[in-house]
Amino acid sequence: VVYLVWFTPAFQIQAIEINGGTPAQQEILKQKTTNNLLFWTPPINQKDYPQIAKLEVKRNFVERKIIVNLEERQKEIIWCLEKTQQCLWVDNTGFAFTPAPFTTGTLVEVKVVRDYSEREIKVGENVLPPKNFENLKSALDLLVELNLPVNEVKIENIDYKEAVADLSSGPDIYFSLLFDSGFARDVIEKLKASNEWNVLRYVDFRVENRAYYSQ
Repeated sequence: VVYLVWFTPAFQIQAIEINGGTPAQQEILKQKTTNNLLFWTPPINQKDYPQIAKLEVKRNFVERKIIVNLEERQKEIIWCLEKTQQCLWVDNTGFAFTPAPFTTGTLVEVKVVRDYSEREIKVGENVLPPKNFENLKSALDLLVELNLPVNEVKIENIDYKEAVADLSSGPDIYFSLLFDSGFARDVIEKLKASNEWNVLRYVDFRVENRAYYSQ
């Protein structure tokens, strides 16, 4: 068996096929860390490439080929740290994986969160605990679906576990990060259909399944 594995061409790599990733990543992964099909490992540490969500290695023993499948992280939200005026692209799990441009202006499709807390977030870190991020994303999706033009979605104090959407037309909307805000849909739709919407100062959904608003 040892002779078969190490001293015959039966397990010698004939090709390395890379699917996905950038050209630079593909060139690095095509390097042979060993000529042996059984013991080849990727020549990169995935932790050094936070933009890669998944790296899968398969071995084709018939063709004596290594197949590497890469899955890139998708840009979901721009997370801006107002203290340093730096922004990061965040995927749908809340993982910050690459720098993003610092943006300003009114948004219809909400994809920017402005973080006014004093903390620092680096590439390779999560911007929020998973459940809190999931609830925030639910609130952002709701704003997009309801076609609400947003000046900014901001987090002022991370300890409060809440976010506020500053609308360019309409009241401020407060959300909690502790639970899903899907229940807010019917309330917002009814208020928008009434004559009250543009005279309200805020609508507050920070208590689960309850809404409070004020003129």
